Amino acid sequence: MPQHLHVSLKLKWIKGDEYEAEVTTRLTDSCYHFVSKRSGLPHGMVGIPEMAYVTVEYSHKGEICGQVVRDDTQKIDDIHSDGHPLGVTAFVTVNGEVAGSAHQPFPR
Repeated sequence: MPQHLHVSLKLKWIKGDEYEAEVTTRLTDSCYHFVSKRSGLPHGMVGIPEMAYVTVEYSHKGEICGQVVRDDTQKIDDIHSDGHPLGVTAFVTVNGEVAGSAHQPFPR
């Protein structure tokens, strides 16, 4: 099971009901590597239609890792508030397992 990671989520209004999600993850050593980002839930999870979801994926590889703490920020465009009154939940996965999450309601 991966170590729990601190995740924060910010939403930036673009226009109309369109937002950009900014997901920041505190990585605790040098063996974390960014894999991908996308709208939607992590594989195998089920959500509710009133919520929008984004996922940021990392891998953790290596036996000898430098204890370097750093923040990694990923931006995901084209998030829409229409039909999602409960806001956005961001999930961070490491090697396919959820390692952290954050939630942010859409600004009114």
